[in-house]
Amino acid sequence: MKPNPESCILKNLALVALLIVIVGALGCAGAGSPAPEAPDRGGDTNVDADVESDEELESLLAEYGDEYGEEGAVSRSDPFYYWNVTWFHFNDKFYFWFLQPVAKGYGWAMPDHAQTGINNFFRNIEYPVRLVACLAQGRMYDSGTETGRFLINTTIGVVGFWDAAEQIWEIEAHAEDFDQAIGRWGIGPGWFITWPLLGPSSVRGTVGAVVDRLANPKTWLLADEPAIGIVTTALDIINETSLDPDRYEQMRDMSVEPYIAIRNAYFQNREKKVKE
Repeated sequence: MKPNPESCILKNLALVALLIVIVGALGCAGAGSPAPEAPDRGGDTNVDADVESDEELESLLAEYGDEYGEEGAVSRSDPFYYWNVTWFHFNDKFYFWFLQPVAKGYGWAMPDHAQTGINNFFRNIEYPVRLVACLAQGRMYDSGTETGRFLINTTIGVVGFWDAAEQIWEIEAHAEDFDQAIGRWGIGPGWFITWPLLGPSSVRGTVGAVVDRLANPKTWLLADEPAIGIVTTALDIINETSLDPDRYEQMRDMSVEPYIAIRNAYFQNREKKVKE
């Protein structure tokens, strides 16, 4: 029996409302009781040999945060520490034992231009996600830019496989999401949460992810075809990972304590995006 779309909408909206209430109560408490700190292993931080240049290292630092280690990091409330650590290790093993090998094999078999085209296609489909986030922040110019990009790439760019807007007119995308919008409203990230397979997040980030999913056309277009939805999502994740399958490994190996490093980098990265 196929799911009732109206029922799905009501359930999703109810979940969003519940999460927004949670954020309103807890989100402003960006810092709280300090999280349990990992024991000091001693010795120097191991840097992965695959990081071949200072430029590559600086690129990783710029994207994920200024500090990967524990020193100098802001003390964050982490009441779900043991839940988070458990799922961090699960996700870590899933990445190294499954996702990275599959992504590398996929990347070997697929031409580079095909990987880029597929990634462009999926990002083009997610235009409503970026539009809603821009509108929620009152960024009218960026909303217009995203609309223009979508129209150009859907037509001239052959349903989004070619990023004609950037290649021809140098119109760059705005990587906005609803978590950033909530952050711009002055609501803090709240507690850190690691979700199975989905990775690091926060209370605010979880609310944002739910709203982003509601705004994503794939949620509605494939609501009656869950199997196709799973395959499509898997293709998107594997293809995107194949574009740089070693990035997580490099970031992970730059810290003595990977969980704390990923947690700190997540908060710093999200704070940077909110301020942009």
